[in-house]
Amino acid sequence: MTISHQVKEEGIRVISLNDTRLDIVNAKELRDYVRNLVSKSSSMIVVDLSEVEYLDSIGIGALFACQEEAKSICPFRVMDAQKDVLNLLKVTRADKAFKLISTLAELGEPVT
Repeated sequence: MTISHQVKEEGIRVISLNDTRLDIVNAKELRDYVRNLVSKSSSMIVVDLSEVEYLDSIGIGALFACQEEAKSICPFRVMDAQKDVLNLLKVTRADKAFKLISTLAELGEPVT
């Protein structure tokens, strides 16, 4: 998986997962990436799931770990989950634990 991020206005860091899967194979890579970002900034972190078509329990666990890592330092959001991924988050009730957004505009802050 290739993970990258862009810094938007207000310092919001949007993490892009350039893979169709978030699972046991690459979940640790996401956790490590978020841990590194959190250690360098107190800005909001948004994980963009727009390219992710498959999410397993380890992937969900990675999102929980990322949220926990960020919790005391900065806000954490999950953005643009595709239909199947969103359905899985709902079935597992993980949608209740994460603040899910469809776009950055939902944050109510100016972004570019």
